[in-house]
Amino acid sequence: MSGGRASGSSSTLPSRLTIRHAVRDHLLSLGSFNCLIHIKAAILFGVQLIRVMRNLIILALCGSLLYSPARAEVLHVRPDNGPLTAEYLWQDEVIRDPVSVKTAILIAKTANGSRPIEIRLLRQKGADETFFSVDLSSYRSALRWSGTPDNKLTFRGQVDRTGQFPRASTIVLGQPLRQTVCKVGSVDFCHPLSNRPAAGNGERH
Repeated sequence: MSGGRASGSSSTLPSRLTIRHAVRDHLLSLGSFNCLIHIKAAILFGVQLIRVMRNLIILALCGSLLYSPARAEVLHVRPDNGPLTAEYLWQDEVIRDPVSVKTAILIAKTANGSRPIEIRLLRQKGADETFFSVDLSSYRSALRWSGTPDNKLTFRGQVDRTGQFPRASTIVLGQPLRQTVCKVGSVDFCHPLSNRPAAGNGERH
């Protein structure tokens, strides 16, 4: 009898171990499955987040391109009566194909505020001062500019700062630049049309 009981108990022990192993393996498999689900969900979330961020970046770039002001057209200008063989500089850079003052004024008149333009007055290499003369004293020759805050006409000269005091390297002869470029008599052609006085026949210049 004692031998039968021992054999019965010994035969039950492996079956219990088998069940425990089976339960453990099942739990492990469930844990692995749940882990894979979480990993897959995290990957899908990461992909969606990348797509959203990409779309936001594209929208931001489009907005910056849409609302950013246009870059000014730069005209490097030499004096009308300056020697053609001379070298002209903007800061320390040699400008190979500068335009004359008359050409720059003609380009600005043609644009008439439709785009921003920056006129840079060049200095002649080896000269302490470079002089510019502008003749816009008649109605026909006057520069007209109907710009906006984004479409400005800008004149830039150069200053020598190597000495004790700053000294102009580019000098416009005659009246102040705005008066020389914009005004004919009492009419200021650089102001919007609404600010100009009416002509004698009721028309506006």
